[in-house]
Amino acid sequence: MRFELIKTQRNGIQVLGSFETHLLELKSDASSFAKKLQNGNTEVGTLKTTHFEYAAKCNFLDYIFGGCEVSLIIAIDFTRSNGAATLPTSLHRYNKSNPNDYIQAITAVGEILQYYDSDKRIPVYGFGAKLPPYYDLVSHCFALNGNIFDPEVTGVDGVIEVYKKTIQSAMFHGPTVFSHVIRTASSYASAFQTTQTHQHYFLLLILTDGDIYDIEATKDELVAACDLPLSIIIVGVGDCNFERMSELDADTRPLYSKKLNKEMNRDIVQFVSFSQVKGKATELAQQTLYEVPRQLLSFMETKGIKPNLNSIQSEEESIFRKISSNIKTNLPLSSYRSQGISDPAKLHPSSLLLSNLKKKYIEDLLTLGFPSKLVKSVLEEGVACMDINMGVQLINYKKALESGKTPRIHAKLAHSKHSDISDNPERLCIICMARPSKIVVQPCGHRLVCSECLEVSLGHCAGCGVFISSWDDID
Repeated sequence: MRFELIKTQRNGIQVLGSFETHLLELKSDASSFAKKLQNGNTEVGTLKTTHFEYAAKCNFLDYIFGGCEVSLIIAIDFTRSNGAATLPTSLHRYNKSNPNDYIQAITAVGEILQYYDSDKRIPVYGFGAKLPPYYDLVSHCFALNGNIFDPEVTGVDGVIEVYKKTIQSAMFHGPTVFSHVIRTASSYASAFQTTQTHQHYFLLLILTDGDIYDIEATKDELVAACDLPLSIIIVGVGDCNFERMSELDADTRPLYSKKLNKEMNRDIVQFVSFSQVKGKATELAQQTLYEVPRQLLSFMETKGIKPNLNSIQSEEESIFRKISSNIKTNLPLSSYRSQGISDPAKLHPSSLLLSNLKKKYIEDLLTLGFPSKLVKSVLEEGVACMDINMGVQLINYKKALESGKTPRIHAKLAHSKHSDISDNPERLCIICMARPSKIVVQPCGHRLVCSECLEVSLGHCAGCGVFISSWDDID
């Protein structure tokens, strides 16, 4: 550290004298510290300290190592603009040997962000699709594992597994609505009371292919969320015009909510175009996490929350902590967290939140007159979204099956390009497009899927949507 005694003049600054010292010397002898100011060999004065206070500047890793829990939430776009999963041009087309952009983005970005997630339990949502059993309800926030009251999966592998099942079972629709998934993430963040003792922060990752439909409602949710421990990373997949995503990023101009009559007081959004960083792991990591540390720091500083590190820490420990942050390791950062801090995840406020929502959902179904036993049975099997109409449909669907009736099913893939045999001369399965379609389903007689994909067709013909009564394998 260099101290200078200066004199300001019209033509600039004149250095009258100076000396050099270091922080350890100041800290060790703060009450009687005195140093002579020298100008060459000439002594021009002495600097003495009357009061010394050391205020360390906190960084992102100080909070992580101090026990701050970071939780990842993922939301995936299943709107029609992605293209039907059976089409070669679809952004959701699945191919084992050539993962689509969504899988690549989930893997690349998810593995970066889950590195900070202590328990690797990730709630995964979809938006913009019609769901079984009848495919006539569009949901803008549904659980990919089929259970909105327990939407978590384990790690990135779990995310990809439920994603692959969803592209086979959901009907892509639209429009592209962000406000519902942002509101859901906000409910998680608000359920956790982040305090000095219990520190928690949330990251919502939204993967989308297109322009946003509900821009004003999304601004309302973002402005409301800026007071919560939440950051939102939007990853644009494909080559669409993402101009409005840059608007939500709000790097140059804070967002304004007309509904709340309020301006965003903290930037919480980061937009990344996946096509520009595809295959560039280092650049992707940099862009994904570019603003998150600053956003977490701004929230903690606003709330007056400091890292839960030991107040007295040796220089050796401090240096080791800083060096260790630059060492690439396979261990999650949570492995280095302070062991003296209570784990806020054990408090399970998110579980309490979902449990209360589930109770309210059950009460609403019972109010509609459905038997308690039937309601309980349907909830145990899983309801994908919070729309009460979805629960009603599942109950009626279950009643129809139990009575031996054939439920009314909307054609899920009736307009699929590959439902026409002339467009598929090799008779490949229209779901995986890899194995031959050797299964003939009744009563419609369509031959469109292989035996493996028949298991994931939810009991309905992939071509016309009729309920399958029987099938033949023409091996």
